[in-house]
Amino acid sequence: MKKKKIILAIALGLGGININATASVLSPILSIMQQDYGISDGEAGFLTTILLVVCAIASIPIGKFVQKAGIEVAFASGLLGIAIGDLLRTMPSYEIVIVGSVLCGYGMIAGNVCLPLIVIRDFSTRINAMNSYYAGVMTFGAFVMTATAAQIAAAFGWRMNMYMLSVIALLSLIYWVFAFRVYNGGKFRVLDVKIKSKTNEASNKSRGEVHKFSDALVRESKIPVYKRLNVWLLIMVLSLNSFAFFSFTALLPKMITQLGIATSSEEAGMYASVFQVIGIVGTIGITLTLKSFLKDIGTIAVIFTCWLALPIGMLFFPNLLILWLIMGGYAQGSGYVYVFVLLARITAGHEDAAKVTAFMQALSYAICSVGPTLIAIVASDSLEAALYIVFALLVVELFAVLMLTKRSKKFENVEYASK
Repeated sequence: MKKKKIILAIALGLGGININATASVLSPILSIMQQDYGISDGEAGFLTTILLVVCAIASIPIGKFVQKAGIEVAFASGLLGIAIGDLLRTMPSYEIVIVGSVLCGYGMIAGNVCLPLIVIRDFSTRINAMNSYYAGVMTFGAFVMTATAAQIAAAFGWRMNMYMLSVIALLSLIYWVFAFRVYNGGKFRVLDVKIKSKTNEASNKSRGEVHKFSDALVRESKIPVYKRLNVWLLIMVLSLNSFAFFSFTALLPKMITQLGIATSSEEAGMYASVFQVIGIVGTIGITLTLKSFLKDIGTIAVIFTCWLALPIGMLFFPNLLILWLIMGGYAQGSGYVYVFVLLARITAGHEDAAKVTAFMQALSYAICSVGPTLIAIVASDSLEAALYIVFALLVVELFAVLMLTKRSKKFENVEYASK
Protein backbone atom coordinates (compact mmCIF):
# COMPACT_ATOMS: atom_id res chain seq x y z
CA MET A 1 0.00 0.00 0.00
CA LYS A 2 1.39 3.41 -1.00
CA LYS A 3 2.44 5.91 1.68
CA LYS A 4 -0.50 8.22 0.96
CA LYS A 5 -2.92 5.30 1.21
CA ILE A 6 -1.47 4.40 4.62
CA ILE A 7 -1.94 7.98 5.84
CA LEU A 8 -5.53 7.84 4.61
CA ALA A 9 -6.13 4.42 6.20
CA ILE A 10 -5.02 5.82 9.58
CA ALA A 11 -7.49 8.70 9.15
CA LEU A 12 -10.22 6.18 8.35
CA GLY A 13 -9.43 4.29 11.55
CA LEU A 14 -9.28 7.38 13.75
CA GLY A 15 -12.57 8.56 12.31
CA GLY A 16 -14.19 5.17 12.82
CA ILE A 17 -13.18 4.80 16.46
CA ASN A 18 -15.48 7.71 17.38
CA ILE A 19 -18.69 6.41 15.83
CA ASN A 20 -19.76 3.54 18.07
CA ALA A 21 -17.86 4.73 21.15
CA THR A 22 -20.10 7.78 21.55
CA ALA A 23 -23.16 5.51 21.72
CA SER A 24 -21.67 2.59 23.67
CA VAL A 25 -20.42 4.80 26.50
CA LEU A 26 -24.00 5.33 27.71
CA SER A 27 -25.01 1.80 28.67
CA PRO A 28 -22.55 1.29 31.59
CA ILE A 29 -23.13 4.77 33.08
CA LEU A 30 -26.79 5.38 32.26
CA SER A 31 -28.04 4.52 35.75
CA ILE A 32 -25.49 6.92 37.27
CA MET A 33 -26.57 9.69 34.90
CA GLN A 34 -30.21 8.96 35.74
CA GLN A 35 -29.55 9.46 39.45
CA ASP A 36 -27.45 12.57 38.82
CA TYR A 37 -30.15 14.29 36.74
CA GLY A 38 -33.10 12.88 38.68
CA ILE A 39 -34.84 11.65 35.53
CA SER A 40 -37.20 8.75 34.87
CA ASP A 41 -36.36 5.45 33.16
CA GLY A 42 -38.00 6.73 29.97
CA GLU A 43 -36.00 9.97 29.97
CA ALA A 44 -32.78 8.02 30.59
CA GLY A 45 -33.58 5.62 27.75
CA PHE A 46 -34.28 8.58 25.47
CA LEU A 47 -30.57 9.51 25.66
CA THR A 48 -29.84 6.32 23.73
CA THR A 49 -32.89 6.47 21.48
CA ILE A 50 -32.26 10.08 20.38
CA LEU A 51 -28.92 9.06 18.84
CA LEU A 52 -30.67 6.58 16.54
CA VAL A 53 -33.55 8.95 15.77
CA VAL A 54 -31.08 11.64 14.67
CA CYS A 55 -29.26 9.06 12.54
CA ALA A 56 -32.55 8.29 10.78
CA ILE A 57 -33.51 11.94 10.26
CA ALA A 58 -30.06 13.19 9.18
CA SER A 59 -29.09 10.37 6.79
CA ILE A 60 -30.58 11.82 3.60
CA PRO A 61 -29.41 15.41 4.32
CA ILE A 62 -25.91 14.01 4.95
CA GLY A 63 -26.08 12.20 1.60
CA LYS A 64 -26.94 15.45 -0.15
CA PHE A 65 -24.21 17.26 1.80
CA VAL A 66 -21.70 14.67 0.56
CA GLN A 67 -22.73 15.30 -3.06
CA LYS A 68 -22.41 19.09 -2.63
CA ALA A 69 -19.38 19.48 -0.37
CA GLY A 70 -17.55 16.18 -0.69
CA ILE A 71 -17.01 13.22 1.62
CA GLU A 72 -14.06 14.87 3.35
CA VAL A 73 -15.99 17.96 4.45
CA ALA A 74 -19.09 16.00 5.43
CA PHE A 75 -17.31 13.71 7.85
CA ALA A 76 -15.16 16.54 9.22
CA SER A 77 -18.40 18.21 10.25
CA GLY A 78 -19.45 14.94 11.88
CA LEU A 79 -16.27 14.70 13.97
CA LEU A 80 -16.76 18.31 15.03
CA GLY A 81 -20.33 17.44 16.02
CA ILE A 82 -19.11 14.57 18.23
CA ALA A 83 -16.41 16.75 19.86
CA ILE A 84 -18.91 19.49 20.76
CA GLY A 85 -21.75 17.08 21.50
CA ASP A 86 -19.78 15.07 24.06
CA LEU A 87 -18.85 18.28 25.86
CA LEU A 88 -22.50 19.33 25.97
CA ARG A 89 -23.43 15.92 27.39
CA THR A 90 -21.51 16.87 30.56
CA MET A 91 -23.61 19.97 31.25
CA PRO A 92 -25.83 20.11 34.37
CA SER A 93 -29.03 20.61 32.34
CA TYR A 94 -30.80 17.54 30.94
CA GLU A 95 -32.09 19.65 28.03
CA ILE A 96 -28.52 20.62 27.04
CA VAL A 97 -27.52 16.96 27.28
CA ILE A 98 -30.24 16.24 24.70
CA VAL A 99 -28.75 18.93 22.39
CA GLY A 100 -25.33 17.32 22.82
CA SER A 101 -26.84 13.93 22.02
CA VAL A 102 -28.33 15.35 18.81
CA LEU A 103 -24.86 16.56 17.74
CA CYS A 104 -23.36 13.16 18.61
CA GLY A 105 -26.06 11.44 16.56
CA TYR A 106 -25.22 13.72 13.64
CA GLY A 107 -21.56 12.74 13.93
CA MET A 108 -22.44 9.04 14.07
CA ILE A 109 -24.51 9.13 10.89
CA ALA A 110 -21.93 11.29 9.10
CA GLY A 111 -19.42 8.53 9.77
CA ASN A 112 -21.79 5.72 8.84
CA VAL A 113 -22.53 7.40 5.50
CA CYS A 114 -19.04 8.71 4.67
CA LEU A 115 -16.63 5.96 5.73
CA PRO A 116 -18.06 3.27 3.39
CA LEU A 117 -17.87 5.82 0.57
CA ILE A 118 -14.18 6.47 1.30
CA VAL A 119 -13.59 2.72 1.04
CA ILE A 120 -15.47 2.44 -2.27
CA ARG A 121 -13.80 5.53 -3.75
CA ASP A 122 -10.23 5.34 -2.45
CA PHE A 123 -9.66 1.64 -1.66
CA SER A 124 -11.57 0.09 -4.55
CA THR A 125 -9.15 -2.84 -4.94
CA ARG A 126 -9.30 -3.67 -1.21
CA ILE A 127 -12.96 -3.15 -0.39
CA ASN A 128 -13.49 -6.23 1.79
CA ALA A 129 -10.28 -5.75 3.76
CA MET A 130 -10.84 -2.02 4.34
CA ASN A 131 -14.48 -2.53 5.34
CA SER A 132 -13.22 -5.06 7.88
CA TYR A 133 -10.55 -2.65 9.09
CA TYR A 134 -12.71 0.38 9.77
CA ALA A 135 -15.58 -1.71 11.15
CA GLY A 136 -13.08 -3.41 13.46
CA VAL A 137 -11.87 -0.05 14.71
CA MET A 138 -15.48 1.06 15.29
CA THR A 139 -16.11 -2.11 17.27
CA PHE A 140 -12.90 -1.62 19.24
CA GLY A 141 -14.07 1.85 20.27
CA ALA A 142 -17.38 0.41 21.43
CA PHE A 143 -15.63 -2.36 23.38
CA VAL A 144 -13.26 0.00 25.17
CA MET A 145 -16.09 2.27 26.33
CA THR A 146 -18.34 -0.64 27.35
CA ALA A 147 -15.53 -2.27 29.34
CA THR A 148 -14.10 0.83 31.02
CA ALA A 149 -16.83 3.47 31.29
CA ALA A 150 -18.16 2.22 34.64
CA GLN A 151 -14.64 2.00 36.13
CA ILE A 152 -13.73 5.49 34.87
CA ALA A 153 -16.99 6.81 36.31
CA ALA A 154 -16.24 5.20 39.68
CA ALA A 155 -12.75 6.71 39.78
CA PHE A 156 -13.24 10.15 38.20
CA GLY A 157 -16.99 10.65 37.75
CA TRP A 158 -19.11 9.73 34.72
CA ARG A 159 -18.37 13.02 32.93
CA MET A 160 -14.71 12.03 32.45
CA ASN A 161 -15.85 9.53 29.80
CA MET A 162 -17.41 12.36 27.80
CA TYR A 163 -14.35 14.59 28.14
CA MET A 164 -12.15 11.80 26.83
CA LEU A 165 -14.41 11.13 23.85
CA SER A 166 -14.52 14.84 23.00
CA VAL A 167 -10.71 15.08 22.97
CA ILE A 168 -10.40 11.94 20.83
CA ALA A 169 -12.90 13.34 18.30
CA LEU A 170 -11.04 16.66 18.13
CA LEU A 171 -7.67 14.96 17.56
CA SER A 172 -9.25 12.71 14.92
CA LEU A 173 -10.63 15.78 13.15
CA ILE A 174 -7.20 17.46 13.06
CA TYR A 175 -5.60 14.34 11.59
CA TRP A 176 -8.51 13.87 9.15
CA VAL A 177 -7.88 17.32 7.64
CA PHE A 178 -4.11 16.71 7.51
CA ALA A 179 -4.47 13.28 5.87
CA PHE A 180 -6.74 14.45 3.07
CA ARG A 181 -4.60 17.49 2.31
CA VAL A 182 -1.70 15.09 1.83
CA TYR A 183 -3.75 12.55 -0.12
CA ASN A 184 -5.39 15.09 -2.43
CA GLY A 185 -2.19 16.91 -3.28
CA GLY A 186 -2.66 19.96 -1.06
CA LYS A 187 -6.44 20.22 -1.41
CA PHE A 188 -8.75 19.11 1.38
CA ARG A 189 -11.42 17.79 -0.97
CA VAL A 190 -11.59 16.45 -4.54
CA LEU A 191 -14.93 15.81 -6.24
CA ASP A 192 -14.93 12.99 -8.82
CA VAL A 193 -16.37 13.18 -12.31
CA LYS A 194 -19.58 11.44 -13.38
CA ILE A 195 -19.57 8.00 -15.00
CA LYS A 196 -19.04 8.28 -18.76
CA SER A 197 -22.00 6.75 -20.55
CA LYS A 198 -20.04 5.20 -23.43
CA THR A 199 -17.31 3.45 -21.41
CA ASN A 200 -18.97 3.06 -18.00
CA GLU A 201 -15.81 4.58 -16.48
CA ALA A 202 -15.38 7.06 -13.66
CA SER A 203 -11.89 8.54 -13.40
CA ASN A 204 -10.06 10.89 -11.10
CA LYS A 205 -6.92 12.36 -12.65
CA SER A 206 -5.52 13.70 -9.37
CA ARG A 207 -5.50 10.19 -7.94
CA GLY A 208 -4.68 8.36 -11.16
CA GLU A 209 -7.59 5.95 -10.75
CA VAL A 210 -10.13 4.54 -13.19
CA HIS A 211 -13.21 2.53 -12.16
CA LYS A 212 -15.04 0.55 -14.84
CA PHE A 213 -18.49 -0.81 -14.09
CA SER A 214 -20.57 -3.54 -15.71
CA ASP A 215 -23.44 -2.61 -18.03
CA ALA A 216 -25.96 -4.19 -15.65
CA LEU A 217 -24.66 -2.17 -12.72
CA VAL A 218 -24.74 1.12 -14.60
CA ARG A 219 -28.32 0.44 -15.76
CA GLU A 220 -29.25 -0.33 -12.15
CA SER A 221 -27.66 2.94 -10.93
CA LYS A 222 -29.94 4.97 -13.22
CA ILE A 223 -33.06 3.66 -11.48
CA PRO A 224 -34.27 5.86 -8.61
CA VAL A 225 -33.02 4.49 -5.31
CA TYR A 226 -36.48 3.94 -3.84
CA LYS A 227 -37.47 1.78 -6.83
CA ARG A 228 -34.60 -0.72 -6.49
CA LEU A 229 -35.48 -4.04 -4.89
CA ASN A 230 -31.80 -4.56 -4.02
CA VAL A 231 -31.81 -1.39 -1.94
CA TRP A 232 -34.93 -2.45 -0.03
CA LEU A 233 -33.34 -5.82 0.72
CA LEU A 234 -30.20 -4.04 1.91
CA ILE A 235 -32.35 -1.87 4.18
CA MET A 236 -33.88 -5.00 5.70
CA VAL A 237 -30.44 -6.50 6.32
CA LEU A 238 -28.91 -3.39 7.92
CA SER A 239 -31.97 -2.41 9.96
CA LEU A 240 -32.46 -5.88 11.47
CA ASN A 241 -28.75 -6.36 12.12
CA SER A 242 -28.63 -2.94 13.80
CA PHE A 243 -31.87 -3.63 15.70
CA ALA A 244 -30.25 -6.68 17.31
CA PHE A 245 -26.91 -4.94 17.86
CA PHE A 246 -28.28 -1.80 19.53
CA SER A 247 -30.80 -3.78 21.57
CA PHE A 248 -28.08 -6.02 22.99
CA THR A 249 -25.60 -3.14 23.37
CA ALA A 250 -28.11 -1.14 25.43
CA LEU A 251 -29.62 -3.96 27.44
CA LEU A 252 -27.07 -6.76 27.87
CA PRO A 253 -25.89 -5.50 31.29
CA LYS A 254 -29.49 -5.44 32.57
CA MET A 255 -30.29 -8.80 30.93
CA ILE A 256 -27.20 -10.40 32.49
CA THR A 257 -28.24 -9.05 35.89
CA GLN A 258 -31.79 -10.38 35.37
CA LEU A 259 -30.34 -13.82 34.65
CA GLY A 260 -28.56 -13.65 38.02
CA ILE A 261 -25.11 -14.09 36.48
CA ALA A 262 -23.73 -10.67 37.53
CA THR A 263 -24.22 -8.98 40.88
CA SER A 264 -22.97 -5.45 40.04
CA SER A 265 -23.08 -3.02 37.12
CA GLU A 266 -19.28 -3.28 36.76
CA GLU A 267 -19.43 -7.09 36.51
CA ALA A 268 -22.36 -6.96 34.06
CA GLY A 269 -20.47 -4.39 31.98
CA MET A 270 -17.44 -6.65 31.77
CA TYR A 271 -19.62 -9.55 30.58
CA ALA A 272 -21.29 -7.29 28.01
CA SER A 273 -17.91 -6.04 26.76
CA VAL A 274 -17.20 -9.57 25.46
CA PHE A 275 -20.02 -9.01 22.94
CA GLN A 276 -18.23 -5.87 21.74
CA VAL A 277 -14.61 -7.05 21.67
CA ILE A 278 -15.35 -10.28 19.80
CA GLY A 279 -16.99 -8.09 17.17
CA ILE A 280 -13.44 -7.09 16.22
CA VAL A 281 -12.69 -10.75 15.48
CA GLY A 282 -15.86 -10.87 13.39
CA THR A 283 -14.82 -7.91 11.25
CA ILE A 284 -11.54 -9.67 10.45
CA GLY A 285 -12.98 -13.16 10.18
CA ILE A 286 -15.44 -12.28 7.44
CA THR A 287 -12.63 -11.22 5.11
CA LEU A 288 -10.97 -14.59 5.62
CA THR A 289 -14.16 -16.62 5.12
CA LEU A 290 -15.11 -14.72 1.96
CA LYS A 291 -11.69 -15.54 0.51
CA SER A 292 -11.81 -19.17 1.64
CA PHE A 293 -13.73 -22.15 0.28
CA LEU A 294 -16.74 -20.96 2.31
CA LYS A 295 -17.39 -18.03 -0.05
CA ASP A 296 -20.69 -16.18 0.37
CA ILE A 297 -22.99 -19.00 1.46
CA GLY A 298 -20.53 -20.41 3.99
CA THR A 299 -19.89 -16.94 5.37
CA ILE A 300 -23.63 -16.32 5.78
CA ALA A 301 -24.01 -19.72 7.49
CA VAL A 302 -21.29 -18.84 10.02
CA ILE A 303 -22.73 -15.36 10.71
CA PHE A 304 -26.28 -16.51 11.34
CA THR A 305 -25.40 -19.66 13.27
CA CYS A 306 -23.58 -17.34 15.67
CA TRP A 307 -26.27 -14.61 15.68
CA LEU A 308 -29.14 -17.00 16.38
CA ALA A 309 -27.15 -18.77 19.10
CA LEU A 310 -27.09 -15.65 21.29
CA PRO A 311 -30.81 -15.24 22.07
CA ILE A 312 -31.50 -19.01 22.06
CA GLY A 313 -28.48 -19.76 24.23
CA MET A 314 -29.45 -17.08 26.76
CA LEU A 315 -32.93 -18.60 26.90
CA PHE A 316 -32.07 -22.25 27.39
CA PHE A 317 -28.44 -22.42 28.56
CA PRO A 318 -27.68 -19.17 30.41
CA ASN A 319 -24.83 -20.87 32.31
CA LEU A 320 -22.91 -20.86 28.99
CA LEU A 321 -23.33 -17.10 28.63
CA ILE A 322 -19.70 -16.42 27.69
CA LEU A 323 -19.99 -18.80 24.72
CA TRP A 324 -23.18 -17.10 23.49
CA LEU A 325 -21.62 -13.63 23.91
CA ILE A 326 -18.59 -14.74 21.89
CA MET A 327 -20.78 -16.12 19.10
CA GLY A 328 -23.09 -13.10 19.09
CA GLY A 329 -20.13 -10.73 19.14
CA TYR A 330 -18.59 -12.46 16.11
CA ALA A 331 -21.93 -12.25 14.30
CA GLN A 332 -22.56 -8.56 14.93
CA GLY A 333 -19.09 -7.60 13.68
CA SER A 334 -19.06 -9.80 10.57
CA GLY A 335 -22.73 -9.10 9.81
CA TYR A 336 -22.12 -5.35 9.78
CA VAL A 337 -19.18 -5.69 7.39
CA TYR A 338 -21.19 -7.93 5.05
CA VAL A 339 -23.79 -5.17 4.66
CA PHE A 340 -21.15 -2.93 3.11
CA VAL A 341 -19.68 -5.74 1.03
CA LEU A 342 -23.14 -6.00 -0.53
CA LEU A 343 -23.41 -2.20 -0.83
CA ALA A 344 -20.21 -2.12 -2.90
CA ARG A 345 -21.53 -4.89 -5.16
CA ILE A 346 -24.86 -3.25 -5.99
CA THR A 347 -23.71 0.36 -6.54
CA ALA A 348 -21.80 1.97 -9.41
CA GLY A 349 -19.13 4.00 -7.65
CA HIS A 350 -19.17 6.22 -4.61
CA GLU A 351 -21.67 8.77 -6.00
CA ASP A 352 -24.29 6.07 -6.51
CA ALA A 353 -23.30 4.54 -3.17
CA ALA A 354 -23.79 7.94 -1.49
CA LYS A 355 -27.42 8.05 -2.63
CA VAL A 356 -28.06 4.43 -1.70
CA THR A 357 -26.36 4.54 1.70
CA ALA A 358 -28.10 7.78 2.73
CA PHE A 359 -31.54 6.33 1.87
CA MET A 360 -30.64 2.97 3.40
CA GLN A 361 -29.34 4.43 6.66
CA ALA A 362 -32.31 6.80 7.04
CA LEU A 363 -34.84 3.97 6.98
CA SER A 364 -32.60 1.48 8.79
CA TYR A 365 -32.03 3.78 11.74
CA ALA A 366 -35.71 4.71 11.85
CA ILE A 367 -36.48 1.01 12.23
CA CYS A 368 -33.68 0.05 14.63
CA SER A 369 -34.18 3.16 16.80
CA VAL A 370 -37.21 1.48 18.35
CA GLY A 371 -35.11 -1.58 19.24
CA PRO A 372 -33.65 -0.65 22.65
CA THR A 373 -36.92 0.88 23.88
CA LEU A 374 -39.14 -1.94 22.58
CA ILE A 375 -36.90 -4.72 23.88
CA ALA A 376 -36.50 -2.93 27.23
CA ILE A 377 -40.28 -2.66 27.64
CA VAL A 378 -40.83 -6.30 26.72
CA ALA A 379 -37.89 -7.50 28.84
CA SER A 380 -39.24 -5.69 31.90
CA ASP A 381 -42.22 -8.05 31.76
CA SER A 382 -40.62 -11.10 30.15
CA LEU A 383 -36.96 -11.53 29.23
CA GLU A 384 -37.88 -14.68 27.31
CA ALA A 385 -40.34 -12.80 25.07
CA ALA A 386 -37.73 -10.13 24.32
CA LEU A 387 -35.18 -12.73 23.26
CA TYR A 388 -37.73 -14.54 21.06
CA ILE A 389 -38.49 -11.24 19.27
CA VAL A 390 -34.80 -10.70 18.50
CA PHE A 391 -34.49 -14.32 17.30
CA ALA A 392 -37.46 -13.96 14.92
CA LEU A 393 -36.12 -10.72 13.43
CA LEU A 394 -32.71 -12.32 12.84
CA VAL A 395 -34.40 -15.15 10.92
CA VAL A 396 -36.07 -12.54 8.68
CA GLU A 397 -32.68 -10.89 8.16
CA LEU A 398 -31.20 -14.24 7.13
CA PHE A 399 -33.74 -14.65 4.30
CA ALA A 400 -33.10 -11.07 3.12
CA VAL A 401 -29.32 -11.66 3.08
CA LEU A 402 -29.66 -14.85 1.06
CA MET A 403 -31.92 -13.17 -1.51
CA LEU A 404 -29.71 -10.10 -1.91
CA THR A 405 -26.52 -12.15 -2.17
CA LYS A 406 -28.04 -14.17 -5.00
CA ARG A 407 -29.28 -11.02 -6.81
CA SER A 408 -25.90 -9.28 -6.49
CA LYS A 409 -24.16 -12.01 -8.50
CA LYS A 410 -25.14 -10.41 -11.80
CA PHE A 411 -22.93 -7.41 -10.97
CA GLU A 412 -19.78 -9.44 -10.27
CA ASN A 413 -17.88 -8.32 -13.36
CA VAL A 414 -17.29 -4.76 -12.05
CA GLU A 415 -13.62 -3.82 -12.56
CA TYR A 416 -11.31 -1.45 -10.71
CA ALA A 417 -7.93 -0.20 -11.86
CA SER A 418 -5.29 2.14 -10.51
CA LYS A 419 -2.91 3.74 -12.95
